[in-house]
Amino acid sequence: MGPKEKLVFFLLIFIFFGFGVYKLTESPPTWIDEGMTTQLALNIERYGVMGLQTSPGNFVSGAYISVGFPVTLPLAGMLKLFGEGLFEARILMVAWILLLALFIYLYILKEFGIKSAVLAGLLIATFAPLYGNGKNVLGEVPGLVFFFLFLLLLRQVEKKDFSARAGTFFLTGLVLGLAVVTKPIFLLALGAVVVAYAWSRWINGTHISLKYFSIFGAGVIIPLIIWFFTQFFSSDSFRDVFAFYRNPYDLKNLSSVMAANLFRFFSEISPLYTALLFGIWAISVFVRERTQSGAMSIVEKVAFVFSLLVLFFYLRTPGWYRYFFPAQIIILAFLPQALFFLESYFSLARRQIIRFGVITALLGLVLFQAYQTGFSSWVADYYDSTRTSELTEYFTDWNTEKSIFVYNAPETVIFFPKDTEYYQFLEINKGRTIGQVELERISRERMADAIVFSLDEEGGYPKEFFPGYTVRDIINRYVVLEAKK
Repeated sequence: MGPKEKLVFFLLIFIFFGFGVYKLTESPPTWIDEGMTTQLALNIERYGVMGLQTSPGNFVSGAYISVGFPVTLPLAGMLKLFGEGLFEARILMVAWILLLALFIYLYILKEFGIKSAVLAGLLIATFAPLYGNGKNVLGEVPGLVFFFLFLLLLRQVEKKDFSARAGTFFLTGLVLGLAVVTKPIFLLALGAVVVAYAWSRWINGTHISLKYFSIFGAGVIIPLIIWFFTQFFSSDSFRDVFAFYRNPYDLKNLSSVMAANLFRFFSEISPLYTALLFGIWAISVFVRERTQSGAMSIVEKVAFVFSLLVLFFYLRTPGWYRYFFPAQIIILAFLPQALFFLESYFSLARRQIIRFGVITALLGLVLFQAYQTGFSSWVADYYDSTRTSELTEYFTDWNTEKSIFVYNAPETVIFFPKDTEYYQFLEINKGRTIGQVELERISRERMADAIVFSLDEEGGYPKEFFPGYTVRDIINRYVVLEAKK
């Protein structure tokens, strides 16, 4: 990067960092998925076990947690070096956000120039879901980091007409493999690579030798092998795990679920916004392939097909917007160049006016998104939250001689003093639980001194499970019970 590009990049990083660290531990709120991931890291750091604790000294694997070792191992190191807390965990997530900004900026700059890179950077930096999904300790943003690094490496391979050194092919595959094991949604990237290669071979005769494909494949497989040995215990059932990854929420009547989610793209703001922007990119792809056959890079084809697959597989989910978030980031990255390409089809007399309109529209989107991030979004709704500070203060003085039973609130564990003994029951999703034995014991034996869980939306809790306990304290949305005297 030259001096101008570096200056622009640092200005963009300032925006990413500012939104990233603002109300870091309170917004977005900590919740179950984040709690499971931080627990995996805590147990790696404390015991060298990548699993969830159900009782002191007993663990179950992370087989049903969709975040892999590229997230949990660095997080365990962070907690070991700087202390066990939500702040330390989320500071690492801010670092992932900044890495994502770097790789997106570098790729768009190299491929499409400074104007597209700046506008893409601004669109992503002001996009509220980046912070809603990225500040929480989850796998989507780290997965996108590896995905865009993969695109950068693939671009380098393509620029050398797929005759780069074997080491470059291996590294490219390795980075793609890391994306895949970071979050299962990136398994779709493997399919996107195959489709993009077939597309390029059909249109412009792209050919990669079997030797280079094998080297690339070896790079992909290595992270998968490490993931297999770190994510699963020998006691895990292959059939159960496969069924989980095929249908994590055990959804019935998938055709109705898919129809309902498809309707969201026409009736709800966030899916509609995503569909419209993807439609602009799709039109630019179609026009290029019709008028400039072979001009579109295989890298962009991979990104485009992957985004399309993510949007399609979103239809098979409960409908939470987080499931198409990776596609949203990629679409925003490619949107400016798509609009600039379409603008080039107008006559010279109109092109300046159209370009002014394109830039104005994109900057308008930036301002709209910035307003949402600051004042009218899920992250903005929690800027005044005190949940984390209240939990931190409450458990700072907790007597570590008193054990705790954690009922479906894994996010609270990171607030416990390090030596606290705890038991745990957790419903990972509908019909899939861990700690069922411990739940039955707590009802019979009162083996824990206290119980912690979150209130439901109506402010209630399952009293029938804890007949020997009474309310001790309420902290924000969490209730602490103590054993009756």
